[in-house]
Parts: sequence; C-alpha cells; structure tokens
Amino acid sequence: MKTICYIDGFNLYYNTFKGKKNADNMRFKWLNLEKLIPNVVSKKYKKNIFLKTKYYTAHISGKEDPGKVERQNVYLNTLKSFCQQTEIYYGNYIVKESYRTKVNNFFLFPTKVKIFFTGRKRFRCKFSFTYVIGCFSK
Repeated sequence: MKTICYIDGFNLYYNTFKGKKNADNMRFKWLNLEKLIPNVVSKKYKKNIFLKTKYYTAHISGKEDPGKVERQNVYLNTLKSFCQQTEIYYGNYIVKESYRTKVNNFFLFPTKVKIFFTGRKRFRCKFSFTYVIGCFSK
C-alpha cells in the first residue's frame, strides 16, 4: 500500500516542546522528517511503500516574540532544502490584541493588560481537504 504521512506542524511543535513536562524533548528540535517517517512506516507497516510527507503549518507572527519568525523560517528552509519527499502547505496565522482587567487588582485599582489571542485560520480545512483527496487518489 502506498503511504503518505500528514503532519500538523503546530501540534507537533507544541506537543513536543512546549510545557514543563516536555523540557527533555529539546533534543528533537531538529527532527529529520525525511528519515523518521519512512523508518516508522517500514517498521510498523512492512508492506507499505512510503511516498511523501505533507507538512502543514502557517507563518507565525512576530508580535509576541520577533525571534520566533526567524527560528521558524530557518526550520522551514531546512525542511525545503534537505527533505525532498516533504511538501509544505501553509495556512494563515492570526494574532489579535485585546485588553483585559488584571484579576488581582480588580477591586482596588483596575488596571488593563494587553493580551494576544493567536490561532490558525483555514488551516484545518486545508489539512482535512488534502487528506480526504489523498485517500481517494491512486
């Protein structure tokens, strides 16, 4: 059976590296998808033939941390250069600024703090659509 691997880049990143419980996972920061995925497919599904990986992500905003943009670009450019069997698909990353009342000062002197709401737009639709199309193509 021909096999295509679909990866949600945001879930891979946040579930692997973010949070205290994942601090030990930093050794996977430069995960080589080109080697990892075919090895997993060949060991778990011996009769399957690995074709390619479809990696879904979005260009992030630098509003919270300007260095994030550069770090993401380095990783994506590395994927493009060294992972010939990996296709990258982009959604939209949105950042909305808002102000909220600080809880611990609410009764004394209400102060407002700036917060950022982040998310992806049209990302899951693109991911799901190409996944379904891939299921029916030969």
